[in-house]
Amino acid sequence: MGERLVVWIRARTLAVDCVVAALLAAACGTQALMVRTSAGDLVLSLLLIAALAVRRVRPEICLAMVSVFVAVQWLTVGSSSGALPADIAVPVAVHAAAAYGTTWANWSGLAVALAEAVVAGVMLPLLPSSLGAHLLVGGFFAASEHFQTCFA
Repeated sequence: MGERLVVWIRARTLAVDCVVAALLAAACGTQALMVRTSAGDLVLSLLLIAALAVRRVRPEICLAMVSVFVAVQWLTVGSSSGALPADIAVPVAVHAAAAYGTTWANWSGLAVALAEAVVAGVMLPLLPSSLGAHLLVGGFFAASEHFQTCFA
């Protein structure tokens, strides 16, 4: 049964990824309602998640979309409210680029991951913290992204 399910899923990657993206979008929408997220944050969350619908069939497009939307997020949301739950799209897009994309996409994913780690290390944690705390956060993001690309 398990092997047939894997074969079935692999034959329908776009449909499966669209369903997963829709479920993640519903979770982000629910979270936004619960904490009264601003409309701008909700739109950015939905755009980040929507990019994941093509993560396996067009990993380069997924990575480009996530890169643009996360850059817009950091420029507009910044340190006012921190990371959005939809930021899970970044490591997923980086993994997709490494696992399903071209060599060019793999290296681009690594660059995106490292840039995100630097930005996260500078902007997070939101509370006034020591340099060590910022380095720890940035190092965590860099290590998690490196792990994704190495084992894709």
